[in-house]
Amino acid sequence: MFYSEYYPRAPELFGEVMSNFNDTVAAQIAQTGEDDLGVLIVAFDEGVQLLEAAGAYPALTSVRWYGTEGMAGNAALLANVVAREAARQTRFICSQPAAHTNAKYAEVADWIEAQTGHQPRTFPVISYDTLWLAALALRDTGGTGTVAEVRQAIRDHAAVYAGASGPIEFNTADDRATGEYEFLKIADAGGWEKLSTTVPNAPIVRAPDNLTSNRFDARWRSCAGATNYWLDVAVDADFADCLPGYSNAPVGNGCVEPLEGLTPGQTYFYRVRAGNGAGTSPSSDVASARVWPAEYAVHGVPLWWLARYYTDIEVLTDPDGLALSDTDGDGKQAWEECVAGTSPVDSASVFQVAGTEPASAGGLSIRWWGESGRLYTVSRSGDLSAETWEPESGGGPLPGTGGWMGYTGAMDPAAVSGFFTLQVDLADE
Repeated sequence: MFYSEYYPRAPELFGEVMSNFNDTVAAQIAQTGEDDLGVLIVAFDEGVQLLEAAGAYPALTSVRWYGTEGMAGNAALLANVVAREAARQTRFICSQPAAHTNAKYAEVADWIEAQTGHQPRTFPVISYDTLWLAALALRDTGGTGTVAEVRQAIRDHAAVYAGASGPIEFNTADDRATGEYEFLKIADAGGWEKLSTTVPNAPIVRAPDNLTSNRFDARWRSCAGATNYWLDVAVDADFADCLPGYSNAPVGNGCVEPLEGLTPGQTYFYRVRAGNGAGTSPSSDVASARVWPAEYAVHGVPLWWLARYYTDIEVLTDPDGLALSDTDGDGKQAWEECVAGTSPVDSASVFQVAGTEPASAGGLSIRWWGESGRLYTVSRSGDLSAETWEPESGGGPLPGTGGWMGYTGAMDPAAVSGFFTLQVDLADE
């Protein structure tokens, strides 16, 4: 949990509330991505207006939203077109206590409907039991009992009370220990649906990622209630010519599928469906990805690598100029950043030893981040000004692991000084 805040229940401030909240979420997305972020909103009817305000911010609608019984089944949310679309984009799920199927529940619910004109959600019916237990406890303690006495009286009555919400058992924290919950979502066609008994909504596709000259990742947003996804990938938007193995291909319950061995320069199309025990959703919208031609700028920089940091127009217009540029001003040209696996547009992304520490017998341990597809070599010299450095035995070339790497070198006790250097090269494809 990286942020928690109350909001003022003043509609004239909701726009400012969401603007500030957007800044917070956008900053977090920049650090961790959007896939593992979620928003829990604890609100009542004003939650509709908050969702409506959130709909104006792509960062807020790119993450999952969850609600509680205060918004579950809210009819005003269905009537508000902007808020309903924001709920759909954020795969909004609300939890609420499930209705208990006994005569008392029906009696209380029917009485409330007679007063209000509509069947109540479950929260008011459960509140009926809450009020009764509190009233019985206060009656028994005369309204002057201690907190401990009232608590015990509530427990005593709960043990024999048959209410609208079923048997009541408390845990050691005085919370209800048992009971059933249900989860609701808004269907694509509008209306609240139970998550466990309805077909998932059609997935929302996301832009492809990690494009090179022969691969990309097809991506989509997770669907509430989905237990599996099916993927189509084709070279035409009508999906008449699907890739082998990718016509209605089951791809598990993740939201990304790496597609390998593709034809350089070819455009591909993909769509996805979600399913569970109740059935399979309609297809998502169609997304497309054009893998880059197998072409290179000066110093062997792949065009697809440049396209990760610059616009397609810039890459196609002047790839060599980009490869020789130092956009972030860190003293390294883009082609050097490509070799190192660092970003040419972020001055904080640099190739460096992250840490050193003394080792046994006067040795030295060094640590660095090793990018996949790179080879690292540790060399040594007794003189910083030496023209040649001797590669260390066991110091490489070491394949990058996509994680932290390290090397420990022994030092000659008789040596006046000793220095290590770390070199990075691209691994042969």
